[in-house]
Amino acid sequence: LWDHQQIVEGLAMVEVALRHHRPGPYQIQAAIAALHVEPATAAETDWRQIAILYNELSRYLSNPIVTLNHAVAVAMAVSPDAGLRLIEESTLRKSLAGHHVFHAALADLLCRAEREAEAAAAYQEALGLCRNAVETRYLQRQLASLASSCLLYTSDAADDLLCVDLGGRRIIKKNKTIFTLTLHPRH
Repeated sequence: LWDHQQIVEGLAMVEVALRHHRPGPYQIQAAIAALHVEPATAAETDWRQIAILYNELSRYLSNPIVTLNHAVAVAMAVSPDAGLRLIEESTLRKSLAGHHVFHAALADLLCRAEREAEAAAAYQEALGLCRNAVETRYLQRQLASLASSCLLYTSDAADDLLCVDLGGRRIIKKNKTIFTLTLHPRH
């Protein structure tokens, strides 16, 4: 998928640009991209540095996507809850409500925070907004993966979601309110 020679060439260009000690939005974005492609595995990604760079980028490009990317990087560097707090403290929910990328990122962070019912609702919202076939299949796989750890039921109403996990808890989301009930064990 990735052309290793072009990656090496691009990394060299980033190093030259950063030696000028006058970073601008393009240099910062290039440095972020470099931090994503340099590690051999995703687990080796330097999320702390990426979070710092997104914070710096926000000085040049103050827009909701940069803010969302910063929150995701913080979630990966610190904790999902830290990233979710940044999302809640910002105006992202309002400004990106019609964008599937926001809901997909939110769903991923909610999954990482073990808030499955909310994550499922966010994945469903993302699926409803997504117009790209490849991204739709990805979101469907993520929702299916989430469903493998709990049984999901949805109604026709977009704000109703019922999730029964295998541990005997029923989590019901109704109009953005989460209720948790304890069930009797299944026989």
